Amino acid sequence: MSLVLVPLLGLAMSPLSLPDAVERALARDWTLAALAAQQDAARSSADAVRANYGPKLRLEGNVIVWDDAQTVSFGGGGAGFPALPPPADPYQEAVLGIQQALGGLGTPTTVREQVTAQATVQVVQPLAGLYAVNRGARAADLGVEAARRQSSTRRRSVELETVQGYFRTLQAQALARAAAQQVESLESQEKRILSLFANGVVGKNDVLRLQVGLAAARQQVLAANGGVRQAQAALAMQVGATPDERFELSPAAGDLESAAVPALDIARERAAAQRPEVAELSTRVQQSEAGEEVARAKLLPDLNLIAQYDHTEGNTFQASDSLFGGLFLTWTAWEWGATARQADAAVAQTEATRATLEQVRKGVVLEVESVHVQLETADAAIGVAEGAVAQAEENLRLERARLEAQQATSGDLIDAETALLQARVNLENARYDRLVARARLRAAMGQPILDTTSTGVRP
Repeated sequence: MSLVLVPLLGLAMSPLSLPDAVERALARDWTLAALAAQQDAARSSADAVRANYGPKLRLEGNVIVWDDAQTVSFGGGGAGFPALPPPADPYQEAVLGIQQALGGLGTPTTVREQVTAQATVQVVQPLAGLYAVNRGARAADLGVEAARRQSSTRRRSVELETVQGYFRTLQAQALARAAAQQVESLESQEKRILSLFANGVVGKNDVLRLQVGLAAARQQVLAANGGVRQAQAALAMQVGATPDERFELSPAAGDLESAAVPALDIARERAAAQRPEVAELSTRVQQSEAGEEVARAKLLPDLNLIAQYDHTEGNTFQASDSLFGGLFLTWTAWEWGATARQADAAVAQTEATRATLEQVRKGVVLEVESVHVQLETADAAIGVAEGAVAQAEENLRLERARLEAQQATSGDLIDAETALLQARVNLENARYDRLVARARLRAAMGQPILDTTSTGVRP
């Protein structure tokens, strides 16, 4: 019985290159979609703050129905004045004129109609508040930049996870092929040893020992095939496919395999300059500093330039149309330190952000050093594993010859097959560990993991 790679048979597979996998993962990542919405919200907030630079136009109007019109009589209706004879001299004429005038004042006069209306148009231009608007706009713009940096951090994370998933799937397939090769080799040896047993060259125990080893090798193939299925399902989920969808992967790694690896000190410098996490927190510090200035600006008096036009209907003692303009100063002189405490809170927030930035910088340096060591280890392991494979293949050849010459047992042959399988496994692990380490080093330095000029993947 021969075991093969079950996931590769009987299933329709779509070709999927590494750049395509990254592109699909980026396009289907919900966290990136949420961060894009946050960027839009930050831009809208920044635009809203900048809108406070210009004057504000306020419109107000009302129509009021009173219980009754309001009238005023200044002469008591003209009653109480005795009739005077015709004036005989200028003095009497003057007295008669005063009497007639006072009598007219007694007629009730409407000073407020039952229905009144008023409309007001006001233009307010902040003056002293422009400094706070300027600092607020600065903080809002920095918030937009920080949101963009956060999105870049997520993109790098998705890209790295997809690249690792792609390589780990290829690695699982390579290990399954190595296990299948061992089964094929042992099945071939089983036929030979059965022939030798039939001719009385070897004993029954040699046949049984080889068959036990063959059964164990088949178990390893089954386990390896399970690992392939798990890796493929994880990769399918990463690229937005269903878990049961299978892809035909390409072993081509692009410049990840051939590009020169920078020295450790250069890698540290690039990480400090290019890591989006560091850039984001640096922007957050600047944003907090601008927030401090906004909080302090609230302690200043508020000076506005105001122009206002009023139109009134139904009120005698108020002009129908009026217009004025001027400077208006307001200042809350005492509020139990509420605004000052807000400024203190902004300062504390800035210090907390600075501390987080320094912690992230240290973590970046440690990550670069750790990945650099992993890459050096994988490079060295490949050389050792390649030599081990060559030695194990030669050892297997010799053990087969010794078995033919009745100088070795089937147990020796199984040991040689197992050693060769382990050497091949170690070599495949080292190869893919190196590719993953190269990808992680690029991510640690804040660089695109794939060659964007040749793959078309957006940076």
